[in-house]
Amino acid sequence: MVEVCLPIQTRYLIYALEKNKDFFAQQPNDYSDWMVDSFQKTDIKPEQIVKVKKMKTKLQSVRNNISDSIHKIKEQLKLIQSEALKVDQMWEQLKECLTPIQLGSCILAMRQNQYRQELQTSSLFLQLKNSQMSEEEEVQGSQEQFTAPKNRKLIKKSQN
Repeated sequence: MVEVCLPIQTRYLIYALEKNKDFFAQQPNDYSDWMVDSFQKTDIKPEQIVKVKKMKTKLQSVRNNISDSIHKIKEQLKLIQSEALKVDQMWEQLKECLTPIQLGSCILAMRQNQYRQELQTSSLFLQLKNSQMSEEEEVQGSQEQFTAPKNRKLIKKSQN
């Protein structure tokens, strides 16, 4: 999940900060093997590196905040798993009430319909539904920006 949430440039800066590499190098030879070429080819000046180094304490603070958030997410996931285990236990109780044929039929129907919208986690929990709706609105807004010019071109072409 964190891999998806943190863009590559964020992960790179945190890596460079923690390993004292590249922008945060302590010695002239403290460059990542895979970044040396980039630093040389793009001619990054020492004064530019000094400016980036000034961000070091702020970046460290942000890194710590991200780390704390990751820890909180892990704790919340444990809580969710614990609650889900309770539902699993209720499922076990349900199994005791149903015949094997009833249970098998029910499981088969669930498997066949597992991708239905009403069975998606985002449909079952209001918190996820609200966040997903705002994400979908953003995606639709950005798609509308891209489709409008194409439509205009089509209209102009058809009028000629």
